[in-house]
Amino acid sequence: MKLYRFRSMDYLLGDEYQELEKQTIYFASPDQLNDPMEGFRDIVWRGDKIVWTNFFKNYVLCLHVRCLGPEITLSSKEFEQGRLPILYGWNHLPTPDARRLFNDVWDRFSSLPYIPEIIEALSNSNRPIRYIELKFYLQMIHPFFLPEIIDTYIAHGRIPESQETPLAEELSVRRICETILKSIKTFDEARTEDKINIALQQIAVIDYRNRLQSQRFIQQHKQLIPSEEYWNNRQIVFVDFPMVYLKELERLLGPQWYTACFMKYYYNSSVWGHYADNHKGACLIFASKTMGDSNGLELFYETGKNARAIRLSEIRYADKPDEVDFFRSIGRLTGKDAKEHWYTDEVGNSSECASHIPLDGDIDSDEMVDWRERHWSSFYRDITVKTKDWEYEQECRLILEDGLRQFDDEKDRALTYDFNSLTGVIFGLKTSDEQKLKIIDIIQRKCAQKNRTDFKFYQAYYSPETGDIRKYEIQLA
Repeated sequence: MKLYRFRSMDYLLGDEYQELEKQTIYFASPDQLNDPMEGFRDIVWRGDKIVWTNFFKNYVLCLHVRCLGPEITLSSKEFEQGRLPILYGWNHLPTPDARRLFNDVWDRFSSLPYIPEIIEALSNSNRPIRYIELKFYLQMIHPFFLPEIIDTYIAHGRIPESQETPLAEELSVRRICETILKSIKTFDEARTEDKINIALQQIAVIDYRNRLQSQRFIQQHKQLIPSEEYWNNRQIVFVDFPMVYLKELERLLGPQWYTACFMKYYYNSSVWGHYADNHKGACLIFASKTMGDSNGLELFYETGKNARAIRLSEIRYADKPDEVDFFRSIGRLTGKDAKEHWYTDEVGNSSECASHIPLDGDIDSDEMVDWRERHWSSFYRDITVKTKDWEYEQECRLILEDGLRQFDDEKDRALTYDFNSLTGVIFGLKTSDEQKLKIIDIIQRKCAQKNRTDFKFYQAYYSPETGDIRKYEIQLA
């Protein structure tokens, strides 16, 4: 099977990348791709009281870790990057004192007026709750999480007591929580998702940012972590936390992934315009390798070392993304951690959301193997779908995901390929002669080193007969 990879000359020949000389294929993160919907997953939250309680308990844990900073975070690197301890739980806190402190923080939060009623209302809702609605509720109540954390730190002697009026007055908490309960009931009775979204946009969100500027809270929070780290942390803790938390939850569904895009055909002029610098770039032709019942490429982390066979995934074009049920799709945790931190309550009762997951099974049991296969099949299904607006591309892609090896550093995502898998180059309609000669020179030198005589050079042209882009071979001899 032939694969076509469109590139600009900056990527192929530029000093920064030198992809042709280095024989590299770069794997981009979803936010580096040109479709703003790339990687979008239509996540919904729908579950019983157990998982909703643990949703808020994990929220409070992550906020607690961000407030204390590097003192208790399990990864200083993640703290510096603004990440939350989504993949960990309260049982992973480093010391008994740290666990007791968090338990007191959680007890204070769960004792706030109406919090149990909000959890009950969410668990009794039979409809999917989407990001925009859940973000609205968290934004409303977030300001009242913060002083509860600070007051717990005061009680534990972490920071001195302030004489100022507490930030969260009971009347305000009740008013906000009553608004949330009323909203949940109203949206339960709404007939369409669009009506819910419109209503959310029209609701006047209380100006919680002003409350977060309370000098009492700012000064007390500043005492917890060093100055430079404090300022890096402040925006996340005070303002962005509800959005950051919901976004970070996606890490529980599957690993961070990166992709290298190919096309099944080279004919489409729009593809040349979008991905080959308005026809001034080139298209590399790769010969894929058969891998069982599919195709792919063999790539290397280092030239000639640590080979990895990566299967090719074809893009599926649909009217809209598939719905992802969050509470039933948690797949990054071990069975033990998923059970303790999401699927059981404090007395050991199990959530119905885990009925399809063999949490107590042996890691190598048939049930666990079957569940893992279903989970990863769903994960790859979700990240290989695009809307029908992009169907003209006829794309397929290689996917690289974080695992034992991490790829958050861009330089680690430029993998090398065996030169023998590159079989030809198609020059664009507007590729300059100077650029063509540079590419030919690099290729001929590599062919001489590999004793190859089968490499093909082509020139693209517009075919009036077919109404699209075609190619003819360039004879160099």
